[in-house]
Amino acid sequence: MKKALENLNALRSESTGSLPDAAFKWHGCWELDESDGFARCRWFVAFDRVEDETFLGVLAGYAGGGEFAHEEFVVIVRDREVISCIIDNMDRVSGQEVDSQEMLDKLRSRPSCDFYEVFELFNFGWGNDCQYLKPEAIGQFCIFVSERRDDEGSMLSGGNTDEPWVMDLLSRGYAGINAHPTVLYPDWSIAKYRQRQKRAQSLVDRMEAFREEVESAWADGDD
Repeated sequence: MKKALENLNALRSESTGSLPDAAFKWHGCWELDESDGFARCRWFVAFDRVEDETFLGVLAGYAGGGEFAHEEFVVIVRDREVISCIIDNMDRVSGQEVDSQEMLDKLRSRPSCDFYEVFELFNFGWGNDCQYLKPEAIGQFCIFVSERRDDEGSMLSGGNTDEPWVMDLLSRGYAGINAHPTVLYPDWSIAKYRQRQKRAQSLVDRMEAFREEVESAWADGDD
């Protein structure tokens, strides 16, 4: 995985502008319907280290049945595994209830970014119903086509972290998210990542047209 991320980062470094994710770590995946031009968020995690073994961030993704989960979390990691994951006053590892408000109040001042705002750099949509990838995020964050599925569409992915515990966090379904990666990054050459990122860039106009339709429908609904 380390070599794969090195190759992806080499491609990211070719960007003419500064990448806007230097202040946080993230990984995300979106399921693209190429005919309609929308990419639904399947999972997304963004975080920062706030203490030696402690990380604060947001975990989001499709939870099935038209529901979208979006939770703030605190995780404690030891020996590359999540030993505590606090979401909504519950330690999802031990099953114990906890009063997380004091902890969150203390930790929120430490990262240099607001993780709810970070989520909105990548996604737009209807609150807890559905969230879609913003077309401009493809170029801003070097998002690429990670899997081609001609009968169902494609998967778009990206990230800047290969922390082993991220796979652990995503695969355990703590927030009710019903999908997770088998690997964070495909074992590809820089050339393959470049090809797949160009493929993602070719979808931007179609995705922008979908967003305009959605925003127009929202505006009509507000009238």
